[in-house]
Order: sequence, then C-alpha cells, then structure tokens
Amino acid sequence: MKMKLYEEGERSKAICGHCKRLVGTTFRRRDVPFSDGKGQARNILAAVCDLCDEVVAVPAQSTPAIREARHKEVRPIEAQLPAIYLDVLDLAAFMIDSASSTEFRKVLMTLYLHRFASGEYPRARLIKAHQSAIERFKERRGVARRRLSMKVTPRIAEDLKTLMHETTLSQTEVIKSVIYQIQSDVIEAQKPALLKELGALSVIYTRSALRAHGEPRHFRQRGWLQVPCRRSPSLPPQLPPLLPNLFERRARRARLLRHADLDHRGALHLQ
Repeated sequence: MKMKLYEEGERSKAICGHCKRLVGTTFRRRDVPFSDGKGQARNILAAVCDLCDEVVAVPAQSTPAIREARHKEVRPIEAQLPAIYLDVLDLAAFMIDSASSTEFRKVLMTLYLHRFASGEYPRARLIKAHQSAIERFKERRGVARRRLSMKVTPRIAEDLKTLMHETTLSQTEVIKSVIYQIQSDVIEAQKPALLKELGALSVIYTRSALRAHGEPRHFRQRGWLQVPCRRSPSLPPQLPPLLPNLFERRARRARLLRHADLDHRGALHLQ
C-alpha cells in the first residue's frame, strides 16, 4: 500500500472528537501532547480541525518524530544506598575504562536493567544476586550512605517496574541486586567478552557525551590537527584515548616539520 505524504497547508477530512462530526482539516505544525499527558512532541505535522482548531489526526510521516520525542522524555530513579554499592559501581566503571567518568555508572545500570527485564538474563539470577548482596554487604546501624540518582528513558523506567512486579522486590532491592550482579560479572569474574563489549560501549558513550557538551572533536579537519593547550578553557578534565594511531602518525609528522605556529584558538597548524 502506497503511503501518502502530506505537506503543510494541505486539506483533508476527519472525524473531530471535539466537534463530534466529520469536519474539514488543514495540516499544520503543532505541539501534540502524548496520550498519557506526560510530555509532548513539538512542531510535528498534524491535521487540525477547521472549526475548533483542535488536533484530530497525525499522519504516519510524523510517527518517527513522535517516537524520538518520547525517547527524549526522562524519568528519575533515585535510591539511598550503603556507600559500598556506589563504590562497587564506580570501580566496575573504572575497570571497564579508566578514562570513563562516574556518569558511566548510568550506562551500566540501564544495560543490566534492560537485560534482566527482557529475559536475556534470567530473573532467577537477579533473585540470587539479591540474596548474595544481603549476605555479602550486611547493613549495620550508622553505615555511610550515598544517593544514586539517574534520569532514564520511559522504557528503562518500565523495565524497572517490570522487575519489581515479577520479583516482588522493592526498587531499592532491585538496584542493589543489579549492582551486585555487575560486581560479580565485571570485578570478580572479569568475563573477557563482556568487558570487551562494555569497553566499546564506554568509548561510544564518552564520545557522545563530549559532543553533546560541545567539547573539541579529535578528528582530522582540513589538513590540520587541533592540539589542546592552556589557551583552551573548555577542555574536559579527562579525554578518552580516541584514535591513538592517528595521533602517533601526526606526532611523527610534526617532529619533521621545521615551522609550526599556534593560532588564536590554540590549534597547531601543520602545513
């Protein structure tokens, strides 16, 4: 079946839920709220009633924009945990990639939550991790506690609810169990295939985070390489070891050059 593509200003007909009858419509750009009332898709093409000016339909071509807007909606997940759990999570992130920040703990948590919820990891393993965590990390009165706070997509939030419902564990207990499973897989077992997969994920996440915050991209641009120096105040505290072979080749080339100068941006121009 051939799909019709609509353009802004085109006219059609549809049944308006507000007017309770068949009405003429005009396709316009509108902010359309989600059906659950949480968030909205901004500036998408929709069929608008000519009588009441309400959105009555959304064409299929706007579906990708709606899905993208839905994915951008975030929900908070918070838990007060004994400090040892966050220490374990940070150590696991460091073992995967020593250049990663503590923000990578969110990636680990969401990955494991989704794999448990999707059935890739059996629920029985999560329940066993819960029992092992209770025995291994006994909570005593006065023990130091830290807050784990993450903003996740609705899909991951639903994964967490699914695990809570099917295991009868509380949100905090599920989080503790997931962290203990990460500790077993990454810190104790150090599974080679898993560490390789998580290492690649860390590089992708770090690179995406740098771009999102407007940090310099260490790639070849118009025949010259930007070399960080003290004149660049926006440099992050840590940079991942991206493209080491390219850096080595450029460094060898730079040593062969007789003349090099820094421009006002602190970039080394290699002619």
